[in-house]
Amino acid sequence: VITEATLLVHALAPSERRGAFLFEGFGEGMEACRRIVQRDARPAVLRLYDETESQRHFDVKGCALIVLDEGDAHFVNATFEIVNAECVEAASLDPSYVERWLVHRNDVGALAPLWERGLVVDTIEVAGPWAILNSLQLRVCEALRAYEGMLSVSVHQSHAYLDGACLYFTFVGQPVGDATAFYRDAWDVAMDEVLRVGGAISHHHGIGRNRARFVADALGG
Repeated sequence: VITEATLLVHALAPSERRGAFLFEGFGEGMEACRRIVQRDARPAVLRLYDETESQRHFDVKGCALIVLDEGDAHFVNATFEIVNAECVEAASLDPSYVERWLVHRNDVGALAPLWERGLVVDTIEVAGPWAILNSLQLRVCEALRAYEGMLSVSVHQSHAYLDGACLYFTFVGQPVGDATAFYRDAWDVAMDEVLRVGGAISHHHGIGRNRARFVADALGG
């Protein structure tokens, strides 16, 4: 029973900047994100979407990167100097794409018609060091797409750090038989690849009933 709490309160950020970029490939976008954070620029938002999700969320062809930072103007401007320098080979998008993300980032209403039609829809968030992330995203996407009944597989990078990042995979499938079996098998296929390349089976969603069966292989004896 919690009877008391002490809170740390920050003043509202006096400065904010937004930016959006378009990369030809997801790997190129992840490499830019790696360079940004390893130069000690830590934007509040640094999210990269593959071609499928960029089309779905922003109606653009390519891999969209959205960036937002807030705080003291000196730090925000310095952060964006680094971001702009590391994204110099990408095409610039209108910063209004960031506002579109802010408004719709928690809206999953567009997915409702899919499961209402009996399709299986879920997201799988995992993490790993930069050295394996490109291989991880390619192998997981390839393995899921090869699974019978799979209709769509996509990925985005949601959180980036000095040592690695979190990847979110979204899949949509039409079960040829039992929906629960299809769902569990899809997770098995994805997690096999995550563990094979040395990734972590969760970034922040935790374990729970579904991921529990992967813990022994993830952590060892």
